[in-house]
Amino acid sequence: MNHDKARAVLDRTPKDEPVFVLRAQDAFAFVLLAQWVGLAETSGVPEAKLKGARNDLQLFAGWLDAGGHSKIPD
Repeated sequence: MNHDKARAVLDRTPKDEPVFVLRAQDAFAFVLLAQWVGLAETSGVPEAKLKGARNDLQLFAGWLDAGGHSKIPD
C-alpha cells in the first residue's frame, strides 16, 4: 500500500484505536503479511480485501527484490 492509501486508512481509524504498522524493510514483515493472507483466505475475508493484501505482499516482495534492505526492527 502506498503512503497516500495508508494515510487514508489511518485517517478513518478512530484516534483511540491502537494501530500496528509493518514496513517492507522490517525483516519480519513479508512473512507476517503472508501469514495474514493465509489466515484471511480461510476465514471468509472479502475477496476485495484479500486482493489488496496479496497486492501488498507483491509490493513488499518487489521492493526487496529491487534491492530494498530488510533489517531487524530497532
